[in-house]
Parts: sequence; structure tokens; C-alpha cells
Amino acid sequence: MNINYVKPQMQAIILFLLILFVSCDQYELSSPTLDAPFTGTAWKLEAVVSSDTIKTIGVDNEKSYLLLFEPDGNAYGFSYNNHLWGKYTLNEQQKSIHAKFYPMTYALEPPEGELFLDRLSKVHVYVLSGDVLRLHFSENGYLQFRATEDDGSFKRIFSDTSEMASLTGTAWKLEGFSSRGGEPDMLKPVSPKNYQLLFESGGDAYGKSSTNHLRGKHTLDEEKKTIRVDMQTMTKVNETPDGKLYLDRLSKVYRYELADNVLRLYYSKEEYLQYRPAAAGTSSLDEIPAF
Repeated sequence: MNINYVKPQMQAIILFLLILFVSCDQYELSSPTLDAPFTGTAWKLEAVVSSDTIKTIGVDNEKSYLLLFEPDGNAYGFSYNNHLWGKYTLNEQQKSIHAKFYPMTYALEPPEGELFLDRLSKVHVYVLSGDVLRLHFSENGYLQFRATEDDGSFKRIFSDTSEMASLTGTAWKLEGFSSRGGEPDMLKPVSPKNYQLLFESGGDAYGKSSTNHLRGKHTLDEEKKTIRVDMQTMTKVNETPDGKLYLDRLSKVYRYELADNVLRLYYSKEEYLQYRPAAAGTSSLDEIPAF
């Protein structure tokens, strides 16, 4: 065997392993600079890590690949080109997470954006250490984020106020269809400005379906918790399938529950439309002409 030939090969292998070790080590959960809570923190993606690769993405754009988890179970984010909204649940004891995100805009994504969305859809375990968050999408693969400043650019759908909202005078944003004990089914398209309701104290009512402005009347009995809603479309844009279903169920509403800033309008004994106060600046209901 040619010793002189083997020696350079061994040196190359050792150098490669050293580089790999250093590269991996920079993504170890070490030396956190601060303790950041999971909820309420803006998380900026640093890398997509798998068993054999470390891919840094988004370093050229501070506004891309960001996530924000709200305490109420809503989540917001950015891919490379699109705003995201989603729902998530955590099991802190098992460190498990279930999250589902939907685009609120529909621009084409570059390959890295598609990679991010694909891996995000498979996340099931989280690890939080200091200001570093790992969302694992496989046994050896994870998205690594670091805490950053929330500059207010997240496109929120629901208000994060702790002030109790009243039934009348509040712009209510639909969270989804639901039945008692179940998670709300989100309606498409996802947008901060659609599926909204506003009840005025005098009996007038305004709203948005999937595509149209609505105007009508409501009758309310606060003692019996009953409500009737009669809405008509003020514009004539074709409704989406979800929009048609929404209008049908809204017309059948007969009672309500309001607690902890969650409004439920029941259209059957166990089924309801679930709303939360709309985020500031997202309502266009005051633009609808009054009666």
C-alpha cells in the first residue's frame, strides 16, 4: 500500500469531519443570550437542519421566515413571500406541538420558501432553550429559530386585548365552524378582513362574508341569550363554497354565548359559529352605508 497516498486522504477526511463538527456545533443549544417565552416572542428562522445537512435560509431578508405564537392558540408568520396564519396546540409535559398554517396572501414561493412551508407542516416536537427554539419535523431534522424583536409587521387576524368585549359595538371576526368540545374549522379564503360581524345597539347589523359586504338587522334578548340575524348582501361578488355555507348558517342563528372574548352563535343545538374580536385596523364594516 502506498503510505504517501493514504496519508493525504486521511488528512482530508479528518478536515471534513472537523468542518462538519464545527458547522453542527454552531447550532447546538448553547450560550443562550436571554430567556424568551414560547408565546408572544417573534422567532426568526436560522437554519433548516437534518441528519446530514444544515441549510441557512432567510439571512438576506429580516422580514422572512418568522413565527409568532399567541397565548390564545393563534399563530402568525411569514414565509419568504407570504403572510401566514395558523392554529396550534402544545403539550408542555411531552414537548409536543401540533400546528397548521395557512397563507393569507398567495405570492409564488422560491424553493427555499416551499422547503420551509413543507417542514413547518410536519413539526411535532419543540425544544426551547433560552432564546433558541427548535421545531422538530423528524427524528434528526428541525427548524431552528432565534428570538428577535416583534416590530409590529405580523398581520394579525384577532385582537390581543385583554379588555372584555361587548356583543354590540365590537367587530367580530369568525374563527370557524365548531361543535361543542371541538376545534373550530377554519373557513377559506384566510384574510383578516372577511367573515366579520358588527352588531349595533339600535338593531342594525353589518358584516363581511367571503367576498361581499353585508347589511341587515338583528334582534337580541340578553336575558334569554337569544338572537336573530337577518342579513342581505350589498355587493354581488360570487361567494366561495365556504362563503355560501357561512351565509346559510348565519341565517339560522337563534342563540348566543359570550365569555372570555369568545362569541358563539348557535345555528343548531350543538353547532355554532365562533368569533373573536377582530384585530385593530382590520375592519372595513364602518365603510358600509348606514340605514
